[in-house]
Amino acid sequence: MGFCKPHLFERSATLLFMLVVLLILLGACAVFTPAKTDAIRGTNIQLWHRDNALQKRIDEQTKSYLTTDNSVRLLVNGVEGFARRYENMRSARFIFVKTFLFIDDEEGRRMATALSERSRAGIPVVLQYDVKGSIASPADIADMLKHTSPTLPIGEKRIIHDMREAGVYIVPTNSPSRPYELREWWENIQRFFQSPIAALRRSTESLVLFDYRDHEKYFITGHEGGEIRAIVGGMNIASEYAWGGITDRKDTVTGKVGWHDVGRGSSRTCCVCCIQGIPQWHENAYRA
Repeated sequence: MGFCKPHLFERSATLLFMLVVLLILLGACAVFTPAKTDAIRGTNIQLWHRDNALQKRIDEQTKSYLTTDNSVRLLVNGVEGFARRYENMRSARFIFVKTFLFIDDEEGRRMATALSERSRAGIPVVLQYDVKGSIASPADIADMLKHTSPTLPIGEKRIIHDMREAGVYIVPTNSPSRPYELREWWENIQRFFQSPIAALRRSTESLVLFDYRDHEKYFITGHEGGEIRAIVGGMNIASEYAWGGITDRKDTVTGKVGWHDVGRGSSRTCCVCCIQGIPQWHENAYRA
């Protein structure tokens, strides 16, 4: 029996050690796990739009405000949404377009032609698009390099270049030619001589690193009498968005088919979109 005491002591020490470790782990969880918060505490979820305190916070955060006499209509797919875009352009006194993707495909070319025609007719046209987001293939990069300039060292796709030549005010954002990205590319050239595979991998990563700075999409037009219309939602400028609702059509350039997306707003509140958007367009105008 005397030989059992050391084993009992060792077993007790082991249990004590495990208990201490467990307490430390639980303490760490308490430190690193944030406390639960209720973002809408005090708000009736069913009546959130009537909660004055919540609406005030939203206005403060978005720098927006409530207006009246507005109208909204749902555009159920790309076919209807893009038809309304072209309809609005025909009577527009100005056109502001913001998109993440502007793809050089059938619909992209049709839209580019329409925007260029309105610009040549003397209508102010502004287009803001995401440069990296609009690179769909290595062929796009080769196309960009054909249209370089001192202010556009990486160039721009011909479809964009032709609109610029037609007088469309182009605001390219998230461009691969921003200073920190140029530094990244230069470092990757040096990396290539050490490990070509690692350099290739990093180049691919750099190409697809989006910062979603301008992921919004809207199509704003101003009309006679001060009416302003805005089409908002998830639709980019590309056939796959414009042809949502068509089941048997494939783009001859990209081979893609349409898929479903929705959205539209038409109201005088769109003035707020324009007022808030113009400073951002100006801020990004020289970030190419």
